[in-house]
Amino acid sequence: MVASQTSSWIQTLKFNHQGLIPAIAQDNSDGTVLMMAWMI
Repeated sequence: MVASQTSSWIQTLKFNHQGLIPAIAQDNSDGTVLMMAWMI
């Protein structure tokens, strides 16, 4: 991915008032959600 494409994609992320964003880990084979966490 080109740097300009990366920075424009990152700008679309929605952080909460504490500066955190949710992260979801899913099983690759069936899509089962394994974990939800908050990340900086």
